[in-house]
Amino acid sequence: MANSSTSSAHTPGPWSVEREDGLDGWKGISVFSDAKLRIANLVMQLDNKEMVNARLIAAAPELLEVLEYCCGLLAEQIKFAPVGTVASKQVIDAHKLVTSVIAKAA
Repeated sequence: MANSSTSSAHTPGPWSVEREDGLDGWKGISVFSDAKLRIANLVMQLDNKEMVNARLIAAAPELLEVLEYCCGLLAEQIKFAPVGTVASKQVIDAHKLVTSVIAKAA
């Protein structure tokens, strides 16, 4: 599904989330690559935001892959959208938005 015109320097997915208990009594959540490389650490608070944040971080490689795929589809649609129509403006705007989000990950 990945767009072959872009290449990412990030650690390849999939990434997973694991709860951890530290030696000093802290509790945390870590995000690991398939090769067990630690991607991120989150210290747990009293709420569940850290687990939600960790899952979002773990989904990042797949989210980027989907955005790259959508970017390619939108680029193709730009070629065929009637110039000057609301639909063509929406496709162009969506392509710009997706492209700018992908650039943030580069």
